[in-house]
Amino acid sequence: MQSLRQLPQLLGENDLMKSLQTLPGVQTKSEGSSGMLVRGGNHDQNLYLLDGVPIYNINHLFGFVSVFNTDAVQHVSMYKSGFPARYNGRLSSVVDMKLKEGNSKTYQGKLSIGTLTSSASVEGPIANRGSFFIAGRRTYMDLLLKAMAITAKLNDQQDTMLLNFDANFYDLVAKANFKLSEKSHIYASTYFGQDIYGAEGRLNGDDESGWLKWDNLVTAFRWNYKINNKLFVNNTLTYSNFSFDFNLNLNGSDSLKRKTSLKSDLKTGIKDCSVMSDWEWSLNDKHNLQFGLGATYHDFNAGDLRWTSNFFSTIDSINVKNAAPYAKEAYIYAEDTWKFSEKAGFTIGLNSAFFNVNKNIDFVLQPRISTFYLLTENLSLKSSYSRMGQFLHMG
Repeated sequence: MQSLRQLPQLLGENDLMKSLQTLPGVQTKSEGSSGMLVRGGNHDQNLYLLDGVPIYNINHLFGFVSVFNTDAVQHVSMYKSGFPARYNGRLSSVVDMKLKEGNSKTYQGKLSIGTLTSSASVEGPIANRGSFFIAGRRTYMDLLLKAMAITAKLNDQQDTMLLNFDANFYDLVAKANFKLSEKSHIYASTYFGQDIYGAEGRLNGDDESGWLKWDNLVTAFRWNYKINNKLFVNNTLTYSNFSFDFNLNLNGSDSLKRKTSLKSDLKTGIKDCSVMSDWEWSLNDKHNLQFGLGATYHDFNAGDLRWTSNFFSTIDSINVKNAAPYAKEAYIYAEDTWKFSEKAGFTIGLNSAFFNVNKNIDFVLQPRISTFYLLTENLSLKSSYSRMGQFLHMG
């Protein structure tokens, strides 16, 4: 994170995704966008994890800013090849982010003011046995746009048109950890972000408006237990909810001066509940074994539509509530890292994933193998082979 923060940023805004786009093999989806195309893959073939929870929409402000607050992220690992066996679900890359856990010794605070956003954070100890971290970020574009509401005169200054634009996003991050004993530790983290964009106008007393809104909510609870000096386990329970809402409200008059209107509201989204258990066993100085399993329940909202109109002198109404489809996903993996010496070694692993929807079951085997050899302190040779599978794709 320290090296990423030193890179020059657009408009002085330090953005994590913009920094990752400077790495070899990574291209931008479009100029100024947060999306990434990794080694020829599509932008939806990247797995973004925030404390182990997948993030489906990484964009604020239509991709101009990412949802990841750089001040709240402690560590980032990006895999473009040689994927560890514990990762699955995407084809091109994995971006694994860990949130800050907070200062366990003293209370601290930080305030940052930028061109597009401002953020604040606070952290400190919890009863000398843990710590917490809380951060918030918000744009003030909506305040500027509301102050710049456009008023125009039409038809020889007899009719007045008022236009008001709104663009607003914010996000909140919180994480806490607590030591139950010398062997047991618990962690809890959450993220919430919201974007609202729209415009409203008034012409001859008629109100017209259109709005876009999307929300991201992720929550993770993790229990770390050290069984002995060589074996420990991480048990994780997660929940995520992404929702999208489009609203349109138009009013007018027909040729007979009768009032007409159109109201439309579309909602889509996805909810996930996951449970995971990850084990690490240090057999000896040469072998380190990792294994585990996990399962996810996907609840999709394919699109709820409410539409009412009397533009054609009759009242038309549509209320479509799609049956909420759901899917179940599970995986199991094992991986061994074998060091021949301080300069050479290899990792071999296997991930088996299942996906069940509408009584159809898909199964994919994902072998992983990678090797490394250190020629000097500054030069190394690496090779890897990975087979990846992806069940969920953007429409």
